Amino acid sequence: IIKKKKKKEKREKREGAADGAKENPGADDSDRVLCAVGNLAIFWRFLAQVNSVYVLAQRIIWSLVFMGLYLLFTRRGREVAAAFRDRKTMVNCLLCGVLITLNWGMYIYAVNSGHVLQASMGYFIEPVAVGLIGVLAFREKPSPGEKVTFLCAGAGIVFLTVRTGSLPVLALMVAIPFAIRSEEHTSE
Repeated sequence: IIKKKKKKEKREKREGAADGAKENPGADDSDRVLCAVGNLAIFWRFLAQVNSVYVLAQRIIWSLVFMGLYLLFTRRGREVAAAFRDRKTMVNCLLCGVLITLNWGMYIYAVNSGHVLQASMGYFIEPVAVGLIGVLAFREKPSPGEKVTFLCAGAGIVFLTVRTGSLPVLALMVAIPFAIRSEEHTSE
């Protein structure tokens, strides 16, 4: 019986590989999310005639509504209540909320004011900024592969900056709050 079961598992594994099944389905999800985020600028352009602050306020309100529904259906309200009672957690949540609001607001403003390249560049700069914060503030040691990645990304940022002829201020204003929020979130 055990031999038959092992043969069946091997056969199913071979058939799955032959059908093109991937061992890491999370990579597919990640690709879909990145495509969605990449196309998000198109969505915001449709809202260009609407005040950026109004768009940001709507995003905050609807995020609150959907997170409330999520917490209701997953029955995790007690965890939120516990967070409200812990001063350190509340301060961290407030800081993260301010930083993500700055990120969202600057991104929406950049796109609505016709600076789509800088808005997109902000999300290209963000992982480099996270890496720099990790190295400078937390004394992390990047691997050789990470060093090459940072150098390539840095070269891309310099190239785009030189090509556009100006410092990417909006891109930095999109990237830096998100990078700080990412580090704050992961250091908890």
